[in-house]
Amino acid sequence: VTSISTNAGNMWIARDSYACPSPKDLVKHLDEFIIGQTDAKRVVAIAVRDRWRRQQIADPGLRKELLPTNILLEGPSGCGKTEIARRLADVIGAPLVKVVATKYTEVGFIGEDTQTMIHELADSSYDMERKRVMSEVQVEARQLAVEAVARAYLCTPEGTGEDSVASAKDLIEKEDPRAMSIEIEIESHLTHPAPLDPSRPGSVFDGGGSRGRRDQAPPPTQGVNVTGERQPDRAGQAHSYGAEEALRWSKLTVRDAMSLVTEHYASTLILDREPEIRERARVTCEERGMVFIDEFDKLISEEREVASGFGSKRRGVQKELLSLIEGTVVTTPRLGRISTEHILFICAGAFTTAKPAQIMPELQGRLPIRSVLKPLTAQDFIRILTGIRYTLPMQQQALLKVEGVDLQFDADALEEISQSAFELNRSSANTGARRLQSVMSTLLEDIKFEAGSGGPSVVRIDKNRVKETVAALMTKSDLSKYVI
Repeated sequence: VTSISTNAGNMWIARDSYACPSPKDLVKHLDEFIIGQTDAKRVVAIAVRDRWRRQQIADPGLRKELLPTNILLEGPSGCGKTEIARRLADVIGAPLVKVVATKYTEVGFIGEDTQTMIHELADSSYDMERKRVMSEVQVEARQLAVEAVARAYLCTPEGTGEDSVASAKDLIEKEDPRAMSIEIEIESHLTHPAPLDPSRPGSVFDGGGSRGRRDQAPPPTQGVNVTGERQPDRAGQAHSYGAEEALRWSKLTVRDAMSLVTEHYASTLILDREPEIRERARVTCEERGMVFIDEFDKLISEEREVASGFGSKRRGVQKELLSLIEGTVVTTPRLGRISTEHILFICAGAFTTAKPAQIMPELQGRLPIRSVLKPLTAQDFIRILTGIRYTLPMQQQALLKVEGVDLQFDADALEEISQSAFELNRSSANTGARRLQSVMSTLLEDIKFEAGSGGPSVVRIDKNRVKETVAALMTKSDLSKYVI
């Protein structure tokens, strides 16, 4: 990782700490998961790439002047607004939080303060950086875990045939099926991540290990020895340990122990890097953090509410968001003071009853980029079912394959599902691509219920079967119009 230090001393500005593909490559990646909405993909990809470009500028004064181009996405439910932001954050490895605007209230009213979204972003940044550092010590942590688990394995009846710790370690490293399913006893604190406070039990300063061979046991000692092997109990001192000793040991298989103990040692190894993790997480949050605010249109008061209490509260939330978006400092529990000046905000809403022009002018100016997403057509639905990675039929086939059921879809059946979903959206609430999930769930309900109970091993979905299922959905949709 190449980084440059600023005059702030401890602050890192990571110039090459992450790779950001070009806007064309970002859009190409999004096309694998999201159908259409090219304009929205372009503006979001450009905004993300601009942040990377800014971090490559060596002049700190110029870099500070370059502010992110926050975005307003306008489009109906289920058209891909949230998915665009989520997939983009995944591919560039940036911290992202998705929040719903309606849960916030102005300071002084009952409800969540808008600053809590920055707290969530700080937590996400910390978790991301900690995970990155944990991955760097996995090899060493696994070696320590193999040592501890091997010593515990030697105490089992199955492990008594092994003549040394080395031979037991060899079995575990090779993941021998016979050894991995054996149940062992290991100290309980080794099955949990090490606490950050070194004065607390179970931290790196508390040692760790497993029971030694009872037939080779030296006299018991307090605590754990430096090799990581806890000394075994002597029969004469069994009562001195009592119930407390029983609570210090966990019984689990070698396979499960390896996973938990490796995590424990990894968290132990990174304890001295905690200041670095926090500082990098703070910079990551400030320089690369993204906040996606959904249901943004619900903050706009209708004409009859303008003079009411509801109208003033909604306008108050807009003012609170304005201070965050234009740049302020928020004190977070995890990372301390976080500047929001360079955090990218993406606001999204359907804007069916309200229009973007009704947003308070100051806030409109902080959302300079606006993109309108188009409603999905029946043809778009077909492409969603057949033309993206991990399509909905593919997901359902994988689920039923676990039960030994071979699920097959005819081409005309997929077309009928697409057309039916489109018609249902027109005749009732338009839920966009989520309607496909509704139709598919109803279509496969009986099949999934019978799977694993002696049902057919091959199931073929044809056009007629889809029509029968959708007819029932259409009836429910028509009757719902008369329900008060």
